[in-house]
Amino acid sequence: EYKTRTQLPDRPSMLADLGSRINLIGRSTLEKFIEHARQHGHKVEMKARERPIKVHGVGQGAAVCTKQATIPVAVKYKDRPSQVQPFIANVADGHGSDLPAILGKDSMEARDAVIILRDGNKCMAFPGLGGYRTEWSAGTKIIPMESSPSGHLVIPCDTFDKAEVVNDTNAF
Repeated sequence: EYKTRTQLPDRPSMLADLGSRINLIGRSTLEKFIEHARQHGHKVEMKARERPIKVHGVGQGAAVCTKQATIPVAVKYKDRPSQVQPFIANVADGHGSDLPAILGKDSMEARDAVIILRDGNKCMAFPGLGGYRTEWSAGTKIIPMESSPSGHLVIPCDTFDKAEVVNDTNAF
């Protein structure tokens, strides 16, 4: 049984986490992924990391990652059959052993991910070699974001110089 609510019950799943720069998976969660892969004729590969990393913000203290796993995952795309692809993640022990499988920001950026948060149709798209085009409707407001030192995406809120005061009822 999964101990967190960041995973689908009884199904392996990855949490798309813009707050984590790297891919992670807790040791306990990895065991479930290994069993699921084995049941479907696939094998997880493990290797030692050159240097261990410590991940903070996952409970008391830090989770230590000394291994990296290459995990076969089967992903169902909207308009094509499922595909088995490798998910390469740092394995968290200690306080992080119950972490879900986390797809980090660096992996999403490497694939030029687009996240769409439309009610009833939330999805992540990985554009093909031709990239993508988006046509925004009139009145669209696009806010540039920056990465904080921890890798979390943030909206700068300090540009008061020359800012205009508007009566906008759509508060954050």
